[in-house]
Amino acid sequence: MSRILKLGTRSSQLAMTQSNQVADSLRELGFVVEVVPIHTRGDVTQASLKTLGGVGVFAAALRLALLAGECDIAVHSFKDLPTAAVPGLMIGAVPRRADFADVIVCRDGLDLESLPTGATVGTGSARRAAAVLAKRPDLQIVDIRGNVGTRLGRVAGIDPDGPGDLDAVILARAGLERLGSEYANAPTLPALPAPAQGALAVEVRADDEEVQAAVAALDHPETRACALAERAVLAGLHAGCAAPVGAHASLNDGALALSAQVLSTDGQQRVELTKVVDFDWESERTQRDEAATQIGLDLATQLIDRGAGKITDLAATKPTRASHEAPGDARAGSGSGGKDDAPKGSGAAGDGNARMPAGSAPEGDRVSRWGSDDLPLGKTQQDRPLTGRTVLMPRPASDHLVEAVKNAGAHVIPQPLTSTVLTPSFDVKPNLKALGEGAYTWCVITSPRTLTALACHISGSKIFDEDVAMEPLADLLQAAKRAGTMFASLGETTTAALRNFGVEPDVSTGARATQEELLAAFSSGPSCQYYARAWFPGSSLSRPFLADAWAERGWEIDRTAVYKTVPVADVDRRVRTGWSHGMIDAAVFTAGSNARAAIELMGPPVESMQVVAFGEPSAQVAREVGLRVDAVAPTQNAAGIIAALVKVFEE
Repeated sequence: MSRILKLGTRSSQLAMTQSNQVADSLRELGFVVEVVPIHTRGDVTQASLKTLGGVGVFAAALRLALLAGECDIAVHSFKDLPTAAVPGLMIGAVPRRADFADVIVCRDGLDLESLPTGATVGTGSARRAAAVLAKRPDLQIVDIRGNVGTRLGRVAGIDPDGPGDLDAVILARAGLERLGSEYANAPTLPALPAPAQGALAVEVRADDEEVQAAVAALDHPETRACALAERAVLAGLHAGCAAPVGAHASLNDGALALSAQVLSTDGQQRVELTKVVDFDWESERTQRDEAATQIGLDLATQLIDRGAGKITDLAATKPTRASHEAPGDARAGSGSGGKDDAPKGSGAAGDGNARMPAGSAPEGDRVSRWGSDDLPLGKTQQDRPLTGRTVLMPRPASDHLVEAVKNAGAHVIPQPLTSTVLTPSFDVKPNLKALGEGAYTWCVITSPRTLTALACHISGSKIFDEDVAMEPLADLLQAAKRAGTMFASLGETTTAALRNFGVEPDVSTGARATQEELLAAFSSGPSCQYYARAWFPGSSLSRPFLADAWAERGWEIDRTAVYKTVPVADVDRRVRTGWSHGMIDAAVFTAGSNARAAIELMGPPVESMQVVAFGEPSAQVAREVGLRVDAVAPTQNAAGIIAALVKVFEE
C-alpha cells in the first residue's frame, strides 16, 4: 500500500498511548501511519460522566472525522464505543485484550476492606459504585471524572499538587498498565467488569476495503467474540446508562463462557448467571460475530427471567445515591475530577451502558451519536429533558436560543445556514426620513434583525454588521415616537430589542410571535379603526399577512425589504456528514429560509431525523422543500422550542 494511513485519536494521554500502540503494530506490518489528534469535549470537560449523554463525547468526534475523511482509522476503548451502528463505519479489528479488571487505589496503602467507615470513593460508574456498596455499604460514593492523572490526584497523599480530597478512586487496570503507572498493581475490585473492558476497537469506513485489509491482521478472534458477547448482554437487557450491569466472557476448552451480573444501585441485591456454549472458531468472522452476539442476548433474556428488572431500574438514566451520601458532607457527590472511562448515558458498552445491539436500534429507543453538553451540578434528568440528544440549530453559538436548548441537556450544533445581506440603501432611506419626521402612524418591527439592518442603512454600511453603531437609529426611533408614531413589535425578543433603543412598543405579542397574534393584539391596543399610514420594514421573504390585512381596511402600507437572506457559502464538513449519516437527532428551523438553505446545501436528511419548526410559516416552507415537519413550537421562544423537541422525542 502506497498511501499513508491516517489514524485519528483523542488527545488525552491514554488515548494517544492506545492509538500509538495500534499505529506501531501497523508500522511493524510495513504500513506508513500518521497519528492525527482529533479534539473532543470529553478530554477537556470536568463534568460528571453521568451527565454526558448520547454516544459519548469520546467517540463522536472521532467517528465524524472518520466519516468525513479526516482520518482512515479510529481507535476507541471498546467499552466506550456505543453499540448503535453508524452507517458507513465498521469495526475492522479488535486487538488482543489487556487486563479486564478494575482496581481500587486507596490512600496510605489501604484497600477496600480496610478503608474507614464513611471513607469517600470516587467513580462515575453505577456498576463500580454498586460493587463497592455491595461489600462496604458504609462508604460514600463521589461522582468524578477526568483523565487518569486527575483522578489519581484526587486520592489523598498521591499527588502533592492534586486536591487529595478522596480516600480512594476506582480505575481500569488496562489503562494504568498502558500508561506504565505503578498503580496498575493496586488491589482488584471484586466485581465483573464493564463489557469489553480492556479491549480496543479499531474502526474504519465500510467502503474502504484497502484499509480494512490493512487492519485485519490486528484482529484477535477470541477477544472480538468475547467483547461482542459481553456487549450484547447490555443490548438484550435494554439497559439504560445508569443500570449497574457487568459482564465478562472467556475461553473454556474451545467453548465461550459468559458471565453477567445485574446489581441493585445500593449493591445489596444481585442476579448473576454464567452460560457456557460451544463455539465454532473456524467459521467466518461474520458468523462468529453473530454467534457471539446471540450468546449475550440469550443470557440477557435469562437474567430478566430471573428478576433482574425487579432489583434495579434497567432503563435508568441516572443512579440515585443520596442514601449513600453523608448529610452535610460537602465532598459527597461533589462531581468533579475523573473520567470513569465511559460517558454515562452514552449507549456505550461500558459503564455508560448500551441500549441496543449494533445495527438494530429499535424505533423510539434511539441513541445520539455525538454526546450531550455538561449537566450542571444539582441538575436532574427532569431539569435536562434533552440530555443525550443532538440538535442542529442554524444560529450562532452565542444565540440565546442555542444556549437555552444546551441548558436543557442537548448537544447543540450551531451551524448558520444563511447569511444576511442588505438591500440597496436608496430603497430604504426615504422611509427612514419619513419615519423620523413622524409621517407614519405605525411602524411594525417583526424581528431584532430588522433593527440591525436599519442601523446599517443609517450608518451607510454596505454590509450587514452586528457591531454597527446603534445610537443613530435610537435617536431616529425616539424622534418618531415623540412625533406621534406608534410602534408594534412581534415577539418577546423584538420587544426587548425595541426597548433597548429606548422605545416602548404600543402593541406587542408575547410568546406566540405570529402575525396573526399581532393582528389580534391590534384590536385590543390603541384605536386602529381610522385611516393610518404604516411602515413594515423587514426581510425580503417576510409574509405580507399583516400588511395585507390592514391594507384591506384602507390603510396606506409601505412594505420595504431592508435585508435578505442567502445560503452560506459552505457548511462544516462534519455537520454535513452528521446530517447525511443520521448522527443528528433533530434540526430546529427558526426561519423558512434556513430550511430552504439546508436542503440546498446538504440535500435531504435521513428519515430518522426529527424536524421542528419555530412557527407555522417556517413549517410551511420546510414542507415545501420536502422536509417532514414533526412538530411546530407552541410558542416562539426558547420554551416553545424545548417543548417541541421533548414532544418529538417522547413520541
